[in-house]
Amino acid sequence: MNEDQTAAMLASLGAAFPAFEPSRATVTTWTGALRSVRVEDAREACEKLIRTCRFFPSIAEFFNEETAARRARESRESAERGLPGVSGTIPPPERLAKLLSQLREELGDSGARDHWHGGPNPCPKCGGTKSTLVTGSRRWKSRAAV
Repeated sequence: MNEDQTAAMLASLGAAFPAFEPSRATVTTWTGALRSVRVEDAREACEKLIRTCRFFPSIAEFFNEETAARRARESRESAERGLPGVSGTIPPPERLAKLLSQLREELGDSGARDHWHGGPNPCPKCGGTKSTLVTGSRRWKSRAAV
């Protein structure tokens, strides 16, 4: 947002909260903080704050609402392009296991040639243990092999 857009937004907030009279320092602080915010997201955040706040909102309250508005916009735009929306949830373990197996199949041998043994059990691909890293110039060898 530029200075004019920020001033217009502060004017609408000032109209909604008439007891608050922003000082020059307040306007300067808000202008600096809102440089990277899209106008549509700021407008939506202001509308929500006007409906929900009893007093003039802080910058932190504004950014909480702006983040929610931005995420909603990004989800809408993703859906319009046919992409999955931003959900922020972790799939259930069964679905996650299925997704991982599909990715491993797609990777094929590329994942099998260069892998790390991070678990306590032997590797199902090569039988290596946690102290062993296989193939590649920066990989470690087991102490038994040294």
